[in-house]
Amino acid sequence: MYVARPRLLRLEIIAIAIAAASSFVTLFGSALTSNASANTDNHLRVQLKWFDQAQFAGYYVATDQNFFAERGLTVHTIAGSATTDPFKALRSGQADVAEASMAQAQKASVNGKRYVNIAQIFQQADSVLLCRSKAGFNSANKLRGARIAVSPDRQPVVRAMLDKLFDDGGSPQFVNPVDDNIRNLVDDNADCIWGSSFNEYWQAHDLGLTVFTVNPRDYGVVNIEDGLYVDESRLQDPAFRSALVALLEGLNDGWSWAAKHPTSTVEIVLEHNNKLDRSSQVRQLESVLPLLGSEFGYLDLERYEIKDGLGFPSLPPELAEGLWTHEIYNATLTNSGRQMFLTPVTTHYVNGLRTSVPYVILLSFGIFAAAISGALVALRLGYRLWGMVVLASLTALGGGVLRDVLLGGSRFPIYLSYNTTDIWIVLAAVAVVAIVNRVSNRDSSVLRAEWFATNADVIGFSIIALNGAAIAIIVGAPLIWVPISAAMSVAGGGILTDVVSGREHAQFRGELYEEVAVIGALILLGLLWLTNEHEQSPWLVSLMLGLVLAAFLAARYFVLKHDIRYPKLPTGERDDASPKSADSENALTN
Repeated sequence: MYVARPRLLRLEIIAIAIAAASSFVTLFGSALTSNASANTDNHLRVQLKWFDQAQFAGYYVATDQNFFAERGLTVHTIAGSATTDPFKALRSGQADVAEASMAQAQKASVNGKRYVNIAQIFQQADSVLLCRSKAGFNSANKLRGARIAVSPDRQPVVRAMLDKLFDDGGSPQFVNPVDDNIRNLVDDNADCIWGSSFNEYWQAHDLGLTVFTVNPRDYGVVNIEDGLYVDESRLQDPAFRSALVALLEGLNDGWSWAAKHPTSTVEIVLEHNNKLDRSSQVRQLESVLPLLGSEFGYLDLERYEIKDGLGFPSLPPELAEGLWTHEIYNATLTNSGRQMFLTPVTTHYVNGLRTSVPYVILLSFGIFAAAISGALVALRLGYRLWGMVVLASLTALGGGVLRDVLLGGSRFPIYLSYNTTDIWIVLAAVAVVAIVNRVSNRDSSVLRAEWFATNADVIGFSIIALNGAAIAIIVGAPLIWVPISAAMSVAGGGILTDVVSGREHAQFRGELYEEVAVIGALILLGLLWLTNEHEQSPWLVSLMLGLVLAAFLAARYFVLKHDIRYPKLPTGERDDASPKSADSENALTN
């Protein structure tokens, strides 16, 4: 096809311009991508809170033994000092990750900027108040007016501890520590220093100083130290998150190797800092290893939620809440094949809800209703007061005791043996039934009304079945035990009651009972699984438990109202009409 020369020239110019623009965009975009992924996909800079020593041996070992390299990651550690602010390195872009304390993270999280804990290295705090003994100054209760050398970011934790010791806070005199922390005691610049149990304590010992220590933990003050923190906004980058997972996995391997090869680990530490004393590093490593705990990287939310222990009780809620994520820790569990159906966060929220005041009141009401049902059974059988107490106790508490024996864990010794509140609730229920029966006609409709027995059964069954499932989740039992625990909680007491009263267990004759508890527990597991991805939403867990409780109430009431049973088997020879067991008339456990 013929094209005029000027038009052809214009087409060539346009094509060349488009090609040039495309190349420019490609090159420029590559540069942007390269810059954006720098220090995230294969390289991380970690700001340490102190100079190179055995406290950070996991990094050195992971590098030396190629645990990071095996995961395609290069880690560069930046040594700190007594005056180092790890979060300054994050703000300036000099580091990607900071190893610091939670108190430091809370102090740094201002003006909407948040630095979140992505993994916890030390499960126990190492810092203590180290004081030089002298006449009249040799114990914690002598700290009033003491001169304490501690950096501003640690002062709130020290104040929280002193508030536990003295009603007026002890009037401490805070002084800024010098770089060589122990010199504050040697030169008498301070009476006490805020130091570590594996560092300054042994330095004082080697210098021949007579000292005493005051541990915040002994006074109910929780100090969360040595965790990994990042700028929250960077967690939106998948490459950065992958690098953090590799970092935590490599560190875990590094510390595990260090525990098995302490002598070689000290040599690796000395290669990073040849000014260190070998014997002091041996002692430090021995002191550090127990602080790591059994679940490397896991931040215990129960400790985190003790806000006053962190020293910042008045921190704005938008900053105080959510300074952590288990996303990186959970990813390491998945990679190692230890992924759990319910994350530790979800389990923590279930436990927190179960120990809350509203839940305890609700559970107490369920036990009360179950005990009343058991007492009513005793009256119908013509039992006297002692018989009422026995049947009410078996009905309300028997299943819970059987459940606790089988589950063990935090439920052993058996919960009932050291928490007698439930026993008093049962006795109160028996007293109510006995008094009402005494002051009214023995054939009174109060005791014979079908609605009373039915509603006591529905309420007790629903609350107790939910509680049984929740307990199995909290103690970390295998998933199969969650529905078993729910069924055992509601049915165990009824079975015991039937045995004692010499009656046939109605559920063996086709009455639906334990089945409702099992199905409800399975539904609970499914709903809680959906909350795993919403780690900052405890209200969602509460909602799911509320929905399951409502489902229990509706299902149990429907079964009772319509007398739903299994179809009678063709081989059955007996009539279905038999006395109802305690299960069918009452709820059955704590």
